[in-house]
Amino acid sequence: MPLSRIIKRSAVQYGRAYLFTEADDNDITYFIKYHLHVLAQAYADLQEYVARQKQQVYQTRQLLLTGLNGRQIQIVQWLRDKPETTLTIRDVQHRFGVVYDTARTDLMHLEKLGLLDKRREGKVKILYLRAENFDEVVAGLKGGR
Repeated sequence: MPLSRIIKRSAVQYGRAYLFTEADDNDITYFIKYHLHVLAQAYADLQEYVARQKQQVYQTRQLLLTGLNGRQIQIVQWLRDKPETTLTIRDVQHRFGVVYDTARTDLMHLEKLGLLDKRREGKVKILYLRAENFDEVVAGLKGGR
């Protein structure tokens, strides 16, 4: 994890360590303590990041066992990460570089499983939204449904 991000977040403490060092006959103990704190925070941030990545890999593996294809798994992950996501067939078509029928089939399958709700906008446009019981359905899929 970049140390500069942590230093930027703790700019006031950095300034204090610098001033205390100057005021105390250039005793760099303050500066060393500050940087040890930054390193400890960076290590904690790294541990959190690794844990999140492991969880994401685990969830992806679980979804692979459900029989969903890679595009559908990615859509499920988007909906998990950003529940307010609204998709159209054209969105999926463009994001994955697939033909209209493939995108439509992917979304319809997710709707059939209960992961998506379909809503019409105007006379032609169809929007797909995360279903109300999305989390329960995903948990059911993982259970081997």
